[in-house]
Amino acid sequence: MTAAPHLLSFVAPNDPSQVKHGASRVEKSYPKSRQMKKTIVAEDEQRRMFAALLWRAFPEARSEADLAALVAGQLTTEDRPVHPKTVRNWLSTDNAPSFRYYLPVLMMAGGEAVLDLIYGGAP
Repeated sequence: MTAAPHLLSFVAPNDPSQVKHGASRVEKSYPKSRQMKKTIVAEDEQRRMFAALLWRAFPEARSEADLAALVAGQLTTEDRPVHPKTVRNWLSTDNAPSFRYYLPVLMMAGGEAVLDLIYGGAP
């Protein structure tokens, strides 16, 4: 059985032919969903956990602004800049980060943070 080619096609994220002229490459966050109360509670908890992981990954940060600058500096790549304001939105749980940022933050937070997430401990 053969699947249709369009279902299996993959567009590389860095493919210049897929980028529209004038399109911004700044990473977008995902605002809170207001559709279902149960979903909002789960989203809020996930956002709080990620914010706690950011603090754990950068214990040298003395303020939210300091943490935002440190995180933005570490997560920014040539193709995907992360602005400190975006990080402040993550810290205040107004927006959720893209999944691509979870793994680097978990690695910076350390193995104990991963185990805490698996076994239900505080991040």
